[in-house]
Amino acid sequence: MARTREQRKAYARAYYLGHKQEFRAYQKEWRKKNPEKLTEQTRRKSARMADEARTVLRELKESSGCVRCGLKDARCLDLHHRNPHDKSFNVGVASCRRGIKALLTEAAKCEVLCSNCHRIIHAEMRCGCVVPDVEQCFLPFAP
Repeated sequence: MARTREQRKAYARAYYLGHKQEFRAYQKEWRKKNPEKLTEQTRRKSARMADEARTVLRELKESSGCVRCGLKDARCLDLHHRNPHDKSFNVGVASCRRGIKALLTEAAKCEVLCSNCHRIIHAEMRCGCVVPDVEQCFLPFAP
C-alpha cells in the first residue's frame, strides 16, 4: 500500500521518538569514528548557508536601492541601522554565522544606503554637520 509523504514523515518521526536514545548513541559513536567527515560536512553546510544568506541580502539591497540617491547596484549598497541602540549585530559581517531569519529580522531595523551616502551619514553623526545636496553623494565615474 502506497503511503503519502505526510504519512511517511509521521511514521519516521514516531519511530525516531520511540528510539531516540539508540539514534543518539549511534550518532555519538559515528562522530567519534569519523571526525574528518564531520568536519567536511560542517564546512560544506556553513558555506551553503553563507551563500544563501549573501543571496538574500543581495536581493534585499537590489530590490530597494539607496534610500537617499536611488542607486541600485548591490555591490555598492550597505545596510545602515536607523537606531544604533537597537543593533544586535552587524548584518554584513554576521551573514555567514546567523540564520536567514535572524538576518532578515536585523535587516528590518536597517535602511539601504550606497557606500557614499552611508559614509556621509556617519560623518554627519560624528561632527553634527549636514550635507544639504544629496547629489554630491553619487558622482558619475569619470574615465
